[in-house]
Amino acid sequence: MKKDLHILGSCHIENDKIWVNGKTRYESSVQDESPIAFLKSAYKELGIKYAKFHKMDALCKLGFIASEFLMEGLGRPDLPTTKTGIHLCNSSSSLDTDMRHQESINDLEKYYPSPAVFVYTLPNIVIGEICIKNKIQGENAFFIFDVFNASEQVSLIRMLFEETDTECCLCGWVDLLKDEYEAFLYWIDVEPRNGKQGLIFNELNLEHLYKTKKFV
Repeated sequence: MKKDLHILGSCHIENDKIWVNGKTRYESSVQDESPIAFLKSAYKELGIKYAKFHKMDALCKLGFIASEFLMEGLGRPDLPTTKTGIHLCNSSSSLDTDMRHQESINDLEKYYPSPAVFVYTLPNIVIGEICIKNKIQGENAFFIFDVFNASEQVSLIRMLFEETDTECCLCGWVDLLKDEYEAFLYWIDVEPRNGKQGLIFNELNLEHLYKTKKFV
């Protein structure tokens, strides 16, 4: 290991609510809002203009919104783009979009699979969208697990830092299927940025952060 790794920031999204570094950052005023409607309102809350957001599928919108709130919480750091990695995982892959694509194939009367839908039938496209927005060019990977597993996360991310020239990494869980969604993104770095010391990156701290949303 090059140096001790640190968690410098986190973002949780679930149940129409967004936490950044353990504090509530945004909450929908509409009860039982659909995932797409909630993500659109969260996008407006960010106050950014990024036209491509509106073309993304639901999973990409979720990952994009979580990454933007995380970056905001980090103070929009100046990234070493070729040495910044992204490591994400979920349990449903791109199944939400896959099913929409299959529905268009099954409809023989209106048969015409949309290329705009088909392009999102891979889960790692969410990584691509985040990379494009932030000009990230480092190592990246998307894994499929049954549930969020802190032990697996720590093992894989430590390997990333040990075997490549990665200096910082956006990591976590981005999962969406129909009306169920959850995002937990966190930022790993080998050194403090913008005066942030953060938490030592280990299984205990990561599990605590995921379960409690408390960045302490």
